[in-house]
Amino acid sequence: MDLTSIYVLVGDLTSDTSHDRYSTAQIDQELDNAMDRWNVEAKIIKSSTTITTVDATRQYALSNISGTIIDIRRVTHKGLELGKKEKSWLDLYSGSDWTADSGTPRYFFLEEADPSAQYITVYPTPSANDAGANLVVEAIIRHTSMTAGTDVPFMNGSYSNSILRPYDWGLCYEVSARLLLRDPSPPNVQRTDSYAKTAAGVFANVVQVFKNLEREGPMKVRTTRRPIRGVYA
Repeated sequence: MDLTSIYVLVGDLTSDTSHDRYSTAQIDQELDNAMDRWNVEAKIIKSSTTITTVDATRQYALSNISGTIIDIRRVTHKGLELGKKEKSWLDLYSGSDWTADSGTPRYFFLEEADPSAQYITVYPTPSANDAGANLVVEAIIRHTSMTAGTDVPFMNGSYSNSILRPYDWGLCYEVSARLLLRDPSPPNVQRTDSYAKTAAGVFANVVQVFKNLEREGPMKVRTTRRPIRGVYA
């Protein structure tokens, strides 16, 4: 579905075909929120970079990853996966000045103070024995927001995985549920619950599709039957 079609379906689902109650700007906002959630949980838009570790250096820029990083899904050092921790965890449980510890990295955390200049920190700080080893970072990248009527969901620049097209309508149900929650009248609550359940079913299929892709096995397209439009009109 393109953005124009999404506006039409959301208008039908919310009984607001002229977008008087819920503007297209509000639809865009909730569409971005829904895509962010789907993207992080299903790992839809991914990118990776390989960094060479340096002796006595614990922080590495992620500037080679194009786009805005919204999550780090996996980091490996010498082919071994590192555990993901929060910086506060190291502050609380290391029991000493963790920045002074050196050795083969076992954990990592993402420095998120500036989304345009993000860094990854590994712990312990690599020693001379670990210098020159590969640090492979796999990230989830934020989608490019749709602006043109012909744009489709989950674009990375101008590209979007065509595997997702059978599931685009599920986003419309999630967006509609989010919009109706802004006016929680009894009829809207009923529709919100119904739409949210429908969206969850579609999303579960998307998650499974991308899990199958990661396993490099045969892809099985899983579908959820789309409800008849106009039931709640």
